[in-house]
Amino acid sequence: MKKNIKKHLSYIFYGIISLFVIFFLGSAVPVFNYDIMTVISGSMEPTLRAGSVVVTSPVENYKVGDIITFRTGGDRTPPTTHRIKDVKVEGGEMLYITKGDANPTEDMTETKEEDIMGKALFSIPYLGYLVDFVKTPLGFGILIIIPGFLIIGDEVRKIFQNTAKKNET
Repeated sequence: MKKNIKKHLSYIFYGIISLFVIFFLGSAVPVFNYDIMTVISGSMEPTLRAGSVVVTSPVENYKVGDIITFRTGGDRTPPTTHRIKDVKVEGGEMLYITKGDANPTEDMTETKEEDIMGKALFSIPYLGYLVDFVKTPLGFGILIIIPGFLIIGDEVRKIFQNTAKKNET
């Protein structure tokens, strides 16, 4: 019974560590056409709180009401996640008028379709703080390296136990 509980706890531990690794890597590089980003301002509150992780993915069509992530100043500027308030066509090009839910006015620049990174699919409140912490050397050590060594150490211990059992027989 006690061994069974320990086994289940280790699976939960491995699952949690795996999720952290996925969110850590996903926030650095797109995974399977999904971007994982941390919301850094309160412009979309209460829908998306500062510190939340938002998962986005490109879609075929964007419409009024969609929450999108976009870059208006090229790759050097941080992405913005706001809601589409209006869509217009100018010179055959789709332009999106966006606004943060908590902002009193619409964004000053119109967003071109090619600047849209994707539509927000879901968010996880406050997880962004942890993801950002994991990106620091201390956080990486505490949440990735130390558990990694614990996992490897446990596996090495099991190998030695199994070898000792085989030698006894």
